[in-house]
Amino acid sequence: MEFATFYLAGEEEKEKASRGVREVLRIMGVCRAGGTCGQFYEHPYLELLKSKVLERIGFNDLAIGVIATSFGVVEEIVGVKVLEEHEFPRIHNWIKNFKQNLTIKNNLPDPHRMFLSLRPV
Repeated sequence: MEFATFYLAGEEEKEKASRGVREVLRIMGVCRAGGTCGQFYEHPYLELLKSKVLERIGFNDLAIGVIATSFGVVEEIVGVKVLEEHEFPRIHNWIKNFKQNLTIKNNLPDPHRMFLSLRPV
């Protein structure tokens, strides 16, 4: 819900909406699947992905893959940068690894076309 609010926010609501998205990203950045919280990048699956031993993408990756594939475009449309690397380094590492997976890499949408189809008319 926070991501949709951020996308649809008017000029006066952008800052409040961006704080909501940052809070969701903070939760994602420290919580593992199954509800236990810890370091985002210490999840065993992500460690394997990081070391290139496992080149598969899991269901959880696909479920939140929209962040990796389109959130930058939404930030550009809204005009507010939320997903800062210095603030969310673990999520940035996950995005980098997600996009480097051959299957994902070969099927990523074109950011310019996404921008044209998502921007308000």
